[in-house]
Amino acid sequence: MKLRARLTLLGTIVAVVLAIDQITKRLAVEHLYGEPVVTLFGGFLKLLYAENEGAMLGLGGTLADETRFMLFVVMNAVLLGGLTIFLLTRSVLRRSEIIALALILGGGLGNLWDRIVNEGHVVVDFLLLTAFGRQITGVFNIADMAIMGGVITMLILSFFPPKEPEVEGNVFPADASETPEQVVLPRRPLDSTDDFLSRVAIAKLAEDCLEGRVPYSKFLDAVYEHPDPDIEELYDAVEHNEDEDARQLISRLRRSP
Repeated sequence: MKLRARLTLLGTIVAVVLAIDQITKRLAVEHLYGEPVVTLFGGFLKLLYAENEGAMLGLGGTLADETRFMLFVVMNAVLLGGLTIFLLTRSVLRRSEIIALALILGGGLGNLWDRIVNEGHVVVDFLLLTAFGRQITGVFNIADMAIMGGVITMLILSFFPPKEPEVEGNVFPADASETPEQVVLPRRPLDSTDDFLSRVAIAKLAEDCLEGRVPYSKFLDAVYEHPDPDIEELYDAVEHNEDEDARQLISRLRRSP
């Protein structure tokens, strides 16, 4: 996925999660604070106002204020910053993975904002699930739902890794100007003809990498095996998501032996 499309998808999901989370928390403060519990769906869902000083399910809520601030504000901000950098720089991420991680980021930012703006660094919770007269969850909020949804999605995706194209043999076109669909780069000393064909093959891998058809690691392996000034320049362009420069270099590699 191109950087602009990734930014759009990431920004949209984070903005929607943040907006819904903060609006519902504001409504909880206005309509549930100091009020009796509201029971819905035969008691399955209850609405009530709660302030959580700890993490999920109140973990760490009894720690000293300074310790809670360092753990739940400072460290949380560092982790969310790292997740943002990962999302923006990781070349090979499936759309589903970006969506899942964006949900985690949006939920994390929602709860972090609560801790920054609320006195006592607390998070506002207002949802509770019960069944057969028993509480089956802690009190939670929309941000928690987004985080859990993202985590569960990532766990499911871990069982379905992306499939790499199956390639057999050295497949090069009779005409070097044509683009090979499947390429295995030769692992032996190259003469001038093989060198040109390898440059064409790497150009194809770079193009597929930009379009998300092959993993970045496959392109990187090819670059390491075939050091060449033009190929190294192409690697830098792909690494830094400079699509226009990368495509110009791809055209150059295909033209010049």
